[in-house]
Amino acid sequence: MKEVVTLKIGGYEWTGWKSIVITRGLKEASSAFALDLLYTDPDMGIVLTLQSDIDCELYTRPEGKGANADELLITGMTSDDDGNEVGTSKSLQLNGKSHTHRLVKNSCLHETGRLTKLTPLQIAQALAAPYEVPVIATVDTGDAIPVFRLEPGEKVFDAIERACRGRGLLITDDAQGRLVLCRRGTARNDAIVHGGRVDVTKWGHSRSSAERYTEYRVIGQRAGNNQAFGDHVAGGVGVAYDAGWTTYRHVLTIIAEGEADAAACQMRARWEAAVRSGKASELKLTVKGWRSPSGLLWSPNQTVKVLYPLRGIDRDMLISGVLLTQNDEGTVANLTLAPPSAYTPELPTERKTSGSWLEDWGI
Repeated sequence: MKEVVTLKIGGYEWTGWKSIVITRGLKEASSAFALDLLYTDPDMGIVLTLQSDIDCELYTRPEGKGANADELLITGMTSDDDGNEVGTSKSLQLNGKSHTHRLVKNSCLHETGRLTKLTPLQIAQALAAPYEVPVIATVDTGDAIPVFRLEPGEKVFDAIERACRGRGLLITDDAQGRLVLCRRGTARNDAIVHGGRVDVTKWGHSRSSAERYTEYRVIGQRAGNNQAFGDHVAGGVGVAYDAGWTTYRHVLTIIAEGEADAAACQMRARWEAAVRSGKASELKLTVKGWRSPSGLLWSPNQTVKVLYPLRGIDRDMLISGVLLTQNDEGTVANLTLAPPSAYTPELPTERKTSGSWLEDWGI
């Protein structure tokens, strides 16, 4: 079904786009959109005049529904535009991003570069405050980090990602343009069954060992005090294994950011092994429409049941990325799905190296 996409900007609402591309995902902290418009002078009672960094909102609704069915997709700002004129015809391409893009783009502003006794949520809020980007958490982000030091010139998102990494937190944005610290979502969408109600036009699979290792070593230490010193704080090491997927040995050594004792190093090593194993294989689907049969938009961090008997897939998977497009060729959603362990770390179990779909999805 076709979608009616509305851009609200400068007090006006714009629809009738020739083509639309919307990108959302758990790997990106900033959603993005690209809109194309083709018009002639008599069509335009009001001219769409633009400049960079204008606040805007992007909504969508199924064709045939009233404006009260609008669903907010992105709250952000324009990033760039490209216009051309041929006679009386004009074309305009407008790109924009979530407000969280300011945290991806800009460097940290902090007087000392040293934050003490703050939780990951408090660190993220402190670093995002100069850029007026709200930060929320949908889960408990854990105890305070004794000392968190910024690196010279470090981007805000990179610093926040470092603070959250050891706690296994995901970082994404929401439709309101806020940065969100979360874990794997519990919301579900319709099952995707080969030959079923969801109209899948393309099934694909990508597999990569580029960032996968058989052994992970994390090294760190924390500051001592009168109660903890010497061997209790120095030389913390954590080791985790991800064996069975190759006959070769691949070792990654990581120096823990900030202070980390042996327990923290071990947790980080297990996290790296689990996440990298889960992200090594992804399922890529193209489906007709932006919504499931029940009417829900396909969105990141939704869990779906995937069933494809011929390829041995029968399990829950997590939507990690969504690319929504609409143009003369139709309205489709490109979905990237990953095993839940990629975003809810569990230590990978040893599996035989068969090279089959059964082995890849751990069934």
